[in-house]
Amino acid sequence: MKLRRSITGWWWNRRRIAGDVMFIVQHVARGVRLAGFQTLGDSHFRVRGATRADIITLDKLYRMLPHGEGLESRFTWLLRLSGRRYCLIAEDSGGRIAGFTLYYFNARDGADGTIHEGFIGVDSDYRGRGVSSLLRHEAVRHFKATGLKGMSTRISVSNDASMSLALRLGFQVVERYFDPAWREDRAYLVLRFSAQPRQ
Repeated sequence: MKLRRSITGWWWNRRRIAGDVMFIVQHVARGVRLAGFQTLGDSHFRVRGATRADIITLDKLYRMLPHGEGLESRFTWLLRLSGRRYCLIAEDSGGRIAGFTLYYFNARDGADGTIHEGFIGVDSDYRGRGVSSLLRHEAVRHFKATGLKGMSTRISVSNDASMSLALRLGFQVVERYFDPAWREDRAYLVLRFSAQPRQ
Protein backbone atom coordinates (compact mmCIF):
# COMPACT_ATOMS: atom_id res chain seq x y z
CA MET A 1 0.00 0.00 0.00
CA LYS A 2 2.86 2.40 0.85
CA LEU A 3 4.52 1.71 -2.50
CA ARG A 4 1.23 2.33 -4.29
CA ARG A 5 0.79 5.70 -2.52
CA SER A 6 4.38 6.59 -3.32
CA ILE A 7 3.92 5.78 -7.02
CA THR A 8 0.57 7.59 -7.10
CA GLY A 9 2.12 10.63 -5.38
CA TRP A 10 4.96 10.66 -7.86
CA TRP A 11 2.53 10.37 -10.77
CA TRP A 12 0.49 13.37 -9.62
CA ASN A 13 3.59 15.42 -8.84
CA ARG A 14 5.48 14.58 -12.03
CA ARG A 15 4.94 18.06 -13.54
CA ARG A 16 6.36 19.77 -10.46
CA ILE A 17 9.25 17.29 -10.36
CA ALA A 18 9.96 17.79 -14.08
CA GLY A 19 9.88 21.57 -13.55
CA ASP A 20 12.31 21.29 -10.64
CA VAL A 21 14.69 19.10 -12.65
CA MET A 22 14.58 21.54 -15.59
CA PHE A 23 15.23 24.48 -13.20
CA ILE A 24 18.26 22.71 -11.70
CA VAL A 25 19.72 21.64 -15.06
CA GLN A 26 19.32 25.14 -16.53
CA HIS A 27 20.89 26.81 -13.50
CA VAL A 28 23.83 24.43 -13.25
CA ALA A 29 24.50 24.93 -16.98
CA ARG A 30 24.12 28.70 -16.73
CA GLY A 31 26.14 28.79 -13.52
CA VAL A 32 29.21 27.53 -15.35
CA ARG A 33 29.46 31.02 -16.85
CA LEU A 34 29.06 32.74 -13.47
CA ALA A 35 32.04 33.14 -11.20
CA GLY A 36 31.63 32.04 -7.61
CA PHE A 37 31.28 34.73 -4.96
CA GLN A 38 34.61 35.89 -3.53
CA THR A 39 35.24 35.76 0.20
CA LEU A 40 35.53 39.30 1.53
CA GLY A 41 35.33 40.68 5.02
CA ASP A 42 36.04 43.21 7.70
CA SER A 43 36.15 43.07 11.50
CA HIS A 44 32.35 42.63 11.76
CA PHE A 45 31.18 40.41 8.91
CA ARG A 46 32.58 38.22 6.17
CA VAL A 47 30.67 37.46 2.95
CA ARG A 48 31.19 34.31 0.90
CA GLY A 49 29.44 31.89 -1.41
CA ALA A 50 27.38 29.09 0.15
CA THR A 51 28.65 25.54 0.53
CA ARG A 52 26.81 22.25 1.05
CA ALA A 53 27.62 22.47 4.75
CA ASP A 54 25.47 25.63 5.00
CA ILE A 55 22.20 24.14 3.71
CA ILE A 56 20.71 23.15 7.10
CA THR A 57 21.40 26.58 8.61
CA LEU A 58 20.05 28.35 5.51
CA ASP A 59 16.88 26.26 5.68
CA LYS A 60 16.39 27.29 9.34
CA LEU A 61 16.85 30.97 8.43
CA TYR A 62 14.44 30.61 5.51
CA ARG A 63 11.80 29.21 7.86
CA MET A 64 11.98 32.51 9.78
CA LEU A 65 10.50 34.36 6.79
CA PRO A 66 6.78 35.25 7.02
CA HIS A 67 5.50 32.14 5.21
CA GLY A 68 7.39 29.84 7.62
CA GLU A 69 8.19 27.05 5.18
CA GLY A 70 11.55 25.47 4.43
CA LEU A 71 13.58 25.80 1.26
CA GLU A 72 11.96 24.29 -1.81
CA SER A 73 13.71 21.15 -3.05
CA ARG A 74 14.85 22.91 -6.23
CA PHE A 75 16.68 25.55 -4.14
CA THR A 76 18.22 22.89 -1.90
CA TRP A 77 19.57 21.11 -5.00
CA LEU A 78 20.77 24.39 -6.49
CA LEU A 79 22.68 25.08 -3.27
CA ARG A 80 24.19 21.58 -3.32
CA LEU A 81 25.35 21.85 -6.92
CA SER A 82 26.11 25.56 -7.44
CA GLY A 83 25.72 27.32 -4.09
CA ARG A 84 28.91 29.37 -4.44
CA ARG A 85 27.54 30.94 -7.62
CA TYR A 86 23.95 31.67 -6.57
CA CYS A 87 23.92 32.17 -2.80
CA LEU A 88 25.78 34.83 -0.82
CA ILE A 89 26.24 34.43 2.94
CA ALA A 90 27.21 36.96 5.61
CA GLU A 91 28.75 35.53 8.76
CA ASP A 92 30.07 37.14 11.92
CA SER A 93 33.68 36.98 13.08
CA GLY A 94 32.88 33.72 14.92
CA GLY A 95 31.60 32.05 11.74
CA ARG A 96 27.89 32.19 12.64
CA ILE A 97 25.66 32.86 9.63
CA ALA A 98 23.99 36.25 10.08
CA GLY A 99 22.08 36.30 6.79
CA PHE A 100 21.98 35.13 3.20
CA THR A 101 20.51 35.91 -0.16
CA LEU A 102 19.75 33.46 -2.98
CA TYR A 103 19.68 34.37 -6.66
CA TYR A 104 18.29 32.57 -9.69
CA PHE A 105 17.06 33.23 -13.21
CA ASN A 106 13.31 33.38 -13.76
CA ALA A 107 11.77 33.56 -17.25
CA ARG A 108 11.58 37.35 -17.15
CA ASP A 109 15.23 37.68 -16.12
CA GLY A 110 16.41 35.25 -18.77
CA ALA A 111 14.89 37.46 -21.46
CA ASP A 112 16.21 40.70 -19.86
CA GLY A 113 19.76 39.51 -19.10
CA THR A 114 19.21 40.05 -15.38
CA ILE A 115 19.28 37.79 -12.32
CA HIS A 116 16.56 37.57 -9.67
CA GLU A 117 17.09 37.99 -5.94
CA GLY A 118 14.81 35.18 -4.82
CA PHE A 119 14.98 36.07 -1.16
CA ILE A 120 17.12 37.65 1.48
CA GLY A 121 16.97 36.57 5.10
CA VAL A 122 18.71 37.93 8.18
CA ASP A 123 18.84 36.20 11.55
CA SER A 124 16.83 38.23 14.08
CA ASP A 125 19.96 38.63 16.26
CA TYR A 126 21.62 40.60 13.44
CA ARG A 127 18.78 42.79 12.18
CA GLY A 128 19.53 46.50 12.03
CA ARG A 129 23.28 45.91 11.76
CA GLY A 130 23.66 46.40 8.00
CA VAL A 131 23.67 42.73 6.97
CA SER A 132 21.05 43.15 4.20
CA SER A 133 22.85 46.20 2.90
CA LEU A 134 26.19 44.37 2.88
CA LEU A 135 24.69 41.39 1.04
CA ARG A 136 22.94 43.50 -1.60
CA HIS A 137 25.94 45.78 -2.21
CA GLU A 138 28.26 42.79 -2.66
CA ALA A 139 25.76 41.00 -4.92
CA VAL A 140 25.42 44.07 -7.14
CA ARG A 141 29.21 44.40 -7.39
CA HIS A 142 29.62 40.70 -8.13
CA PHE A 143 26.88 40.28 -10.73
CA LYS A 144 27.78 43.53 -12.46
CA ALA A 145 31.31 42.14 -12.93
CA THR A 146 29.92 38.93 -14.49
CA GLY A 147 28.41 40.85 -17.40
CA LEU A 148 24.74 40.65 -16.40
CA LYS A 149 22.63 43.70 -17.25
CA GLY A 150 20.89 43.99 -13.91
CA MET A 151 19.08 42.43 -11.00
CA SER A 152 15.42 42.05 -10.07
CA THR A 153 13.65 41.41 -6.79
CA ARG A 154 10.18 41.15 -5.29
CA ILE A 155 9.49 42.95 -2.03
CA SER A 156 6.38 43.16 0.11
CA VAL A 157 5.13 46.74 -0.03
CA SER A 158 4.78 46.66 3.77
CA ASN A 159 8.50 45.83 4.23
CA ASP A 160 9.70 49.41 4.60
CA ALA A 161 13.31 48.56 5.48
CA SER A 162 13.88 46.29 2.48
CA MET A 163 12.02 48.60 0.10
CA SER A 164 13.99 51.62 1.31
CA LEU A 165 17.32 49.84 0.86
CA ALA A 166 16.40 48.64 -2.63
CA LEU A 167 15.35 52.13 -3.72
CA ARG A 168 18.58 53.64 -2.29
CA LEU A 169 20.58 51.13 -4.33
CA GLY A 170 18.80 52.29 -7.49
CA PHE A 171 16.10 49.62 -7.91
CA GLN A 172 12.97 50.92 -9.60
CA VAL A 173 9.45 49.60 -9.09
CA VAL A 174 8.21 48.26 -12.43
CA GLU A 175 5.10 46.44 -11.21
CA ARG A 176 2.83 46.31 -8.15
CA TYR A 177 0.47 43.40 -7.58
CA PHE A 178 -1.39 41.40 -4.94
CA ASP A 179 0.31 38.08 -4.17
CA PRO A 180 -2.29 35.52 -3.04
CA ALA A 181 0.40 33.17 -1.68
CA TRP A 182 1.77 35.88 0.62
CA ARG A 183 -1.67 37.52 1.03
CA GLU A 184 -0.26 41.01 0.58
CA ASP A 185 0.71 43.66 -1.94
CA ARG A 186 4.14 43.17 -3.44
CA ALA A 187 6.36 45.04 -5.87
CA TYR A 188 8.62 43.78 -8.65
CA LEU A 189 11.73 45.96 -8.82
CA VAL A 190 14.64 46.08 -11.29
CA LEU A 191 18.12 47.55 -10.96
CA ARG A 192 19.88 48.21 -14.26
CA PHE A 193 23.64 48.02 -13.72
CA SER A 194 24.22 50.90 -16.11
CA ALA A 195 22.37 53.14 -13.63
CA GLN A 196 24.47 54.73 -10.89
CA PRO A 197 23.36 53.68 -7.41
CA ARG A 198 22.42 56.51 -5.06
CA GLN A 199 24.44 56.94 -1.86
